[in-house]
Amino acid sequence: MSEAERSAHHKKIRAWFLNPSRYKSELEAEHRKHQGKCIYHLSKTHLMENCHVKKECDAIVAGRGNTQSSTSTSTNPSGHLRHMIEESFEDAIADQVEDSSAEATNDTN
Repeated sequence: MSEAERSAHHKKIRAWFLNPSRYKSELEAEHRKHQGKCIYHLSKTHLMENCHVKKECDAIVAGRGNTQSSTSTSTNPSGHLRHMIEESFEDAIADQVEDSSAEATNDTN
């Protein structure tokens, strides 16, 4: 396999790893075609389940799933909470400034 073919193969398989539900049938077919080999490296030194590229892609896919679910459910509440905290903080600072200025003008001793 030439370097260009290998690069194209790696790019294709990595895209499949990153979209496993979309390319499930292609992954299964490639796995059957190269039984006992890592379908990314086309090597018998390790199986696909032990491939570092596959594990990296799985982690990315898992992270994507967690980010999408947490972002969609927490965007508004956390933004709203931050807004409320900032208002309370600003009110507390304003109260402290007023208290300290009242004490400063009332110091007649």
